[in-house]
Amino acid sequence: EEKIPRLKEMLMSFLPGLQNAVRITLQTFFEDYIQDVVDHIGYEEQVVFPYVSNLLKHTVDGGDLKQQQVYGIKIFEERHTNIEDKLSDLKNLMVKYLPPTATHRFLRIQIICELLDLEQDLINHARLEDQILIPLVEQLEKQYYS
Repeated sequence: EEKIPRLKEMLMSFLPGLQNAVRITLQTFFEDYIQDVVDHIGYEEQVVFPYVSNLLKHTVDGGDLKQQQVYGIKIFEERHTNIEDKLSDLKNLMVKYLPPTATHRFLRIQIICELLDLEQDLINHARLEDQILIPLVEQLEKQYYS
């Protein structure tokens, strides 16, 4: 909600100085990437987190989960994508393939710094899911679905 709009605003300021083909490629890549991030986060908020919340709720009040076992954390794990990998491609595109210009030099550096910061946030996000969320939910599922 904060970083992506700021990054988009910076990129929109950067694009007009580029050749048409490069501008279209960069803008399309960025918009596709942002949609991937929005879809990823949306799936977690609409499917995964409610599932985990319901699982935790039933562990507290002793409700019957067996009838609700339509979804499982393995489904999340199988469709879980590393959204930070594509961000690395965007960063590399900015660094390696865009011609340096004096007028865009500072803005380009700011965009790359924002991309690096976002990349680190997404790496931490994935690490939390992979190393904490998934193993804990697997334990809860074994306990209550076995």
